[in-house]
Amino acid sequence: INERTSPLILVLAPAGMIALAALLAQLPRRRACTYALLLIGFVAAQSANTNAWQRYFEPLILLILALIAADIAVAEEAPARLPGWLGAQRSRWIGPATLALLGIALTASTLWLEPIFVKDWPDHPLSVPIAPSPADPSTPFSR
Repeated sequence: INERTSPLILVLAPAGMIALAALLAQLPRRRACTYALLLIGFVAAQSANTNAWQRYFEPLILLILALIAADIAVAEEAPARLPGWLGAQRSRWIGPATLALLGIALTASTLWLEPIFVKDWPDHPLSVPIAPSPADPSTPFSR
């Protein structure tokens, strides 16, 4: 395909759609339609993107596949669950909640502790000095 794309795409893309259809077929119809609409909306939103790189698509696709797999697992064990806010297995939320809190703490510490580097291009026509220059009175920061 224009000597840039592997011909495997022609085989693997339909195989992926068949696998996705098989996963969605295991869910109740309402949930399967919800996931299908979610994926269709995501593809429609990303279709205007000229940079169709893997790093833009893969994270959300992997998260959606994980949610579908979790829904299938919950649907299979639904009769054995006890009533309650989180069901019988309340401890299942401890792992994801801990990971989320660790991710938030890591992001906050990185933002707080890492220095912010600002580039100054003195040759650029729109460049403004970052720090006041006492030697040059024409800078906007001079007094």
